[in-house]
Amino acid sequence: MARKEHHVVPNKKGGWDVKINGAGHRTYHTRKKSTAVKKARAISRRHGSELVVHNSKGRIEVKNSHPVPTKRRKKAKKAKRTIKRKVKKTKRPVKKVKRSVKKKAKRPVKKAKRVVRKAKRKNRRRR
Repeated sequence: MARKEHHVVPNKKGGWDVKINGAGHRTYHTRKKSTAVKKARAISRRHGSELVVHNSKGRIEVKNSHPVPTKRRKKAKKAKRTIKRKVKKTKRPVKKVKRSVKKKAKRPVKKAKRVVRKAKRKNRRRR
């Protein structure tokens, strides 16, 4: 299996392309090299791949590797998603739920669930 790489390469007609290693087509095209590098860096970080920047002659100028996100980062992202879902179910404002979770949370998923349960209880009492 080929290694995942994203390349910033000069286009024959002018401008710069962002390409995936082994793919025949480009994923992104810009006039400036700097914007192509920014876009490629964002894509590379998202996919956990290596970024290869070429100069105007086509030779490799810079190589940067972006490792795949760790489990902690993935869990934190998952916690954020669960918070959003749970907030929709309750009628409590989003900012208050996020603040309380951020302040108290060592384990954000469990804390988010607790906060949502408390909000539901309060809503039941009000009825």
